[in-house]
Amino acid sequence: MNKKRNIKPGTGIATILLIFVVLAMTIMAALSYVRTWQDDQSLQREYAYKQAYYKADAKAKYICDEIMQLKDVEEISTQNQVDIQFEENIYSFQIEIRSNQVLEVQMDQDGNILEWMTKTKEEM
Repeated sequence: MNKKRNIKPGTGIATILLIFVVLAMTIMAALSYVRTWQDDQSLQREYAYKQAYYKADAKAKYICDEIMQLKDVEEISTQNQVDIQFEENIYSFQIEIRSNQVLEVQMDQDGNILEWMTKTKEEM
């Protein structure tokens, strides 16, 4: 009366396990792809910002050199399309980095940099 039954996993269980494994791998691949795409977008934004900053930085250095050589603020302002102000022996001007951010520079008559700072337009 006591018969031993050998229980063997059928092909149905193996198929279900295979489906779950494939589904899990597909989900992980999709999540990995989305994360890689987000990283790429972030790096592109960072690269564009750095490019814009270094362009503004180079322009500011050029303007400072021009001020020290020529001392003709109106001509330099017109050539570089920058509003240069001269008050209390201090030159000051701003160069736009992005639509909401500027590089603010202040320099005395001797060419010493007093301020070289990025500011958002809300801070000004």
